[in-house]
Amino acid sequence: MSEDSKKTTQAIVNEAVEWLLKQQSKDGWQGDIRATCYAIQALILSGFGTSERSVELGSYYLCVKQDAETGAWCQNDGDTAEALRTLMICGKTCQDKPIEDGINALNNLKTHGEVVIRSEAGWIHPNLVARAFVSLGQNPTELLKTLSPFLDGTAGFDTKYTSRSVLVYKEARINDDALIHKAEVFLKKSANNISVLSGEYIGLLIQALVAIGYKFEDGIIQNIITYLEKIQQTNGSWENNVKATSQIVIGLAKAGFRYKKPSFFNRKNVARISILLITFGVALGLWYSPLQASASFIVNSVGLLLGIIVILEWSYPKIKLRV
Repeated sequence: MSEDSKKTTQAIVNEAVEWLLKQQSKDGWQGDIRATCYAIQALILSGFGTSERSVELGSYYLCVKQDAETGAWCQNDGDTAEALRTLMICGKTCQDKPIEDGINALNNLKTHGEVVIRSEAGWIHPNLVARAFVSLGQNPTELLKTLSPFLDGTAGFDTKYTSRSVLVYKEARINDDALIHKAEVFLKKSANNISVLSGEYIGLLIQALVAIGYKFEDGIIQNIITYLEKIQQTNGSWENNVKATSQIVIGLAKAGFRYKKPSFFNRKNVARISILLITFGVALGLWYSPLQASASFIVNSVGLLLGIIVILEWSYPKIKLRV
């Protein structure tokens, strides 16, 4: 593993996280529960604290959007499961009302008829519900058994569902080597045919491979990262899509990469500070000249503006002023 590879991956993560920060609004990310959950998870796993403003605003949005009567999010078991898991990651506990109400809602969303996603689990999104139960400390034993068709292929392999099922088993500390091995064989094939996968699928694939035991320096992960570098948009996203970009950031974070806030003393800021010092020197010289009043005011104003820009951009990565 070369230092160049590390630097490249670090740059990929930084640019993606900065793009995610720019997409946040008072309505979370795109006014979408699942996208907001994924973005919050990406920020926290890439190194943001639960008390940082972007995370706090995101979790506040989730709490506001919870249905006061049912406790669910969008009356959807997948959205409800992800919202619950995300709020737990943000520091909520099972004693908090949003979590209590959400657990009740999740149980009430269990269906009794035919389930959409090839499972007899009783939920439309059994993988997401199982992950939520694990994070909530609920007993997922029976639900986990119903996920085995996603791992052994009896329900047909699918990169997204197989990856999520691997994550559930690993997070629940269920050791079924034979079952995981079958899933691993399929996931390796997916990695070799990565160009047909969406960004969201690729992010989940990385997460599953890391959960199985693959490291950043392993060829399979390196090949995926090389491909991600190739298809990353110039704005830092993948597919200009919050869900895809978030899942990839989560995968790279689990592979060992965190967001690194740009140094205050980066090249652009050093240039600006140099200009600021020069203008200060000129202003000091003009102080004793006949042009003292007007010229000094102009020069000092320029220096003050540059100083404010430097501080704002360093303190708030969402702000990018073209100066």
